[in-house]
Amino acid sequence: MAKQQATSKESMAGEAATGGATVATGVASHIGGRPNLEDRARAETLRTAGGLSLTVAMVADGIGGNVQGERAAELAIETAFNDIRLSTLANAVQLPLLLSQALQRANTAVFEEGRADRSRRGMGTTAVLVAVHNNQLYLANIGDSRAYLIRDGAATQITRDHTWAFEMHRQRLLTEAEIAKHPKRHELVRSIGYGSTVDVDLGIYTNGPTQDEREASQNQGLLLQANDRLVLCSDGLIKEQRDGAGPFVPGDEMVRIVGQRAPAAAAEALVARAVSRHADDNVSAVVVEMPGSKRAVAAPSWLPYGLAGLAALVIIGAAAFFLLRRAADEPPPPPLAEATQPAETAAVVTDAPTPTPVVVPAGQVAVLAAGGGRWETEDASGALAANTTVPLPAGQRVTLISDSGVAQVALSDGTQLFLEAGAEMGLTAQATGTTLEIDRGRALVRGGGAPVTVGSPFARAALLGPGLLGLYLEPSSLLFEAACLVGDCEVIGTADSAPLRLPGGQAAVVGSANTAGAPEPANFDAYAALAPDLVPRPTATATATATATPTATPTIRATVRVPTATPPRPTAATTTVPEATATNRPNEPGDPEPTDAKPPATATPESELPTVPPSPNPTDTPEAGG
Repeated sequence: MAKQQATSKESMAGEAATGGATVATGVASHIGGRPNLEDRARAETLRTAGGLSLTVAMVADGIGGNVQGERAAELAIETAFNDIRLSTLANAVQLPLLLSQALQRANTAVFEEGRADRSRRGMGTTAVLVAVHNNQLYLANIGDSRAYLIRDGAATQITRDHTWAFEMHRQRLLTEAEIAKHPKRHELVRSIGYGSTVDVDLGIYTNGPTQDEREASQNQGLLLQANDRLVLCSDGLIKEQRDGAGPFVPGDEMVRIVGQRAPAAAAEALVARAVSRHADDNVSAVVVEMPGSKRAVAAPSWLPYGLAGLAALVIIGAAAFFLLRRAADEPPPPPLAEATQPAETAAVVTDAPTPTPVVVPAGQVAVLAAGGGRWETEDASGALAANTTVPLPAGQRVTLISDSGVAQVALSDGTQLFLEAGAEMGLTAQATGTTLEIDRGRALVRGGGAPVTVGSPFARAALLGPGLLGLYLEPSSLLFEAACLVGDCEVIGTADSAPLRLPGGQAAVVGSANTAGAPEPANFDAYAALAPDLVPRPTATATATATATPTATPTIRATVRVPTATPPRPTAATTTVPEATATNRPNEPGDPEPTDAKPPATATPESELPTVPPSPNPTDTPEAGG
């Protein structure tokens, strides 16, 4: 499986000595919602022919579809890295010039190959390229692949998107409403391969993408600090979700993910997070971590609620003390009926309710609900319809396929399965019980009491007792997520030496390295639609009452009651991130807008840019077709 998918997802880690300090890097790419992986990403240590030690990282997002985009991105990275490696440059002051020349040569290589091979005409790519020397940052970019600086708990976009929409916004030529409806809003105004020359952006936009380009270019050689990280990414990581839920990976999540993990694991986790939200594009990320950086320790999921409970106890205790003191100093009040103070409340998550047991005969699977789908064995098949049963012959694998809606099935041991539309799961009756394997998509497992294990081609997860286990598998990317929503769980990557224990409210992802990443808060919302009545939700629970009882002797009784409950999934703090308009590029399958228009030419200077990009120069732009 890993070899078959090598072109769909890849990851690497490295350490580079630049000027005597160690810079760590990690790289990950994912095919996402595209038929081909047109992204290319790389990070490595190299020494120029002139003797400069550099950490160099680059992300290229190919344009043109199919092999054209793949080839353009691959050729651009190979050309740029070779150009840097062969440079006789010995003075770091000239590094911006070196990066600019590297991308110019990459542009020439892509343009010339497209012109020489008719089948590759129109191919192009974006590029974001960085070099770190003596803890100083040098950067160049073309297109809408981005670089972020992670510092002091914030993610700052330090590149500018070279898109038609952003140019209209920056120059205030159109309103936001006009831009949002314009058919050219996703088009690039700069990219590699569409002309014989290209304008390389050498700005490091520490004050946001709207900063003047010439002013931003003065930030070359930006001094990086311990605990600084860089994230380079294709637009598939940060573009807006179609349902309006915001970027696939917003800035606050980016900060948390890279701050808690080593670069290789962080790159994997960033890409996995976007894919788990059904990213409709290729997704790539490079993480660069500066020397001396330390990992942030994720707070236990119960900590906020434990502190809240402790605070409530202190407040209640103080109130009780005040009441007792006051009662001792005052004469007894006239007899009154028992009175109860307003109860304090706290947000808790209750255990999932226990559904009505379903009696299922051995050797069968009961279909409780289904929006449409089918079941298959080697010898038979049938419709997956509600209130029917599916035969489960001993030793034969039965594959359940949910085509639309949510399919809910029950097994004879009390286990219930909830399959999202598009999900597939295999069941095999064995003498020791039913073996479960998820083939693709998202599923929810409710245990009947006994441990339940669900396998996949490269990882498995187990629900160790009663509870809820969420699963997500993207087979083309070797991505497996286990989310322990209620109860105790564990996840095992095929390369792991021991299972990773997951308490309720925690999740872990197994990536292409076949190892489980560090636990993180589970995304309850991703599984709530599968079983709204089972997935826990925050509720208000009384935490304190105070009752006064008149007697001959003044006595006040304070009763403190603190419930025990499973805490809800914490919500990450919001971090403001400067964002430019997320974009899709032309000539990519799956874009909602027509993509058969010729690519725009290189943007004119800021002062001369018209309301629409200039037409391509016939002498520089390859003909449409191929």
